[in-house]
Amino acid sequence: MIIRKRTYPIVLKKYEALLRRLPPTFHQISDVEAAFRKQLKGYHGELLVDRQTDRLKDRSTILYNVQLQFRGNSFQMDTIVITTYAVYIIEIKNFDGILTFDTFFDQLIRYNGSKEEGFRSPITQATTQANLLKQWLHKHDYIDIPIYSFIAISRPSTVIKVDGDKNKIRETVMHAEFIPQKISEYERIFKNKDFTPLAHAQIGKIIAEKSMTFDKDILAVHNINKKWILSGVQCSDCNNLKLQRVHGNWHCEPCRKKWRYAHRQAIKDYFLLIQPYITNKTCREFLHVSSRFTANRILQSMNLIFDEKDKLWKLPN
Repeated sequence: MIIRKRTYPIVLKKYEALLRRLPPTFHQISDVEAAFRKQLKGYHGELLVDRQTDRLKDRSTILYNVQLQFRGNSFQMDTIVITTYAVYIIEIKNFDGILTFDTFFDQLIRYNGSKEEGFRSPITQATTQANLLKQWLHKHDYIDIPIYSFIAISRPSTVIKVDGDKNKIRETVMHAEFIPQKISEYERIFKNKDFTPLAHAQIGKIIAEKSMTFDKDILAVHNINKKWILSGVQCSDCNNLKLQRVHGNWHCEPCRKKWRYAHRQAIKDYFLLIQPYITNKTCREFLHVSSRFTANRILQSMNLIFDEKDKLWKLPN
């Protein structure tokens, strides 16, 4: 069964909000757009691989997008499959073109038809994840559980090549469609050797309870000051950020349309980009409304939590 589903990443939501609220002439906008496309491509690759690992859900416990903490540091895993006999970590790569795994220099090289790019070896990354998860499980009284790592290449059209030890790569790297088959092969070996079955649902539940949502400060990543973020309520048709509040609706002068709930996205953008709380005053400033009463009604309609002590509104936990 799947006990931790893959959801649309908060980092992508932040990029979407940022691109809505950066001036079109902003000097770094092309870098932000490129980073957004890269993140989105990675997410789509994860969904492609999920179609394959979902085939295992009837006989194993599956968790997507897991982030755990160990000794003050966090580590993230794209997919964890827990079966009757072992734990499998799946690191997903959504690359097109030609991938060459260099086992001499422990490097991944991608050729996209025009240039070569070098990347940190995903095998090294997966090995580190497995070691950290093993220690994390040991801390939670699960000792000596077999843990294996696979690198899933999401696109069937991606060519995989090896410079060095082909057998080493063959056991770890494969197109996503072969992941269920490989795990089934391991399971048959364990079963024939009379390995002790695992309480995979129980292990998965503990991991799910402790897992956090992956997040990062994209403004810091791109060195963007919050003062450069454009305020205002946006028209979903023409992207005008200067909607005016008139008799309970938001009016867009350029396209002559009105919207009842356009403020909802603006408030969400504020939480994503500015800070995780908002006051009546900052709400008025961000939405360009003058009435405290109007701002209060808007915030009440968002199902937020009001902190009476500090007089501010927060998202529910």
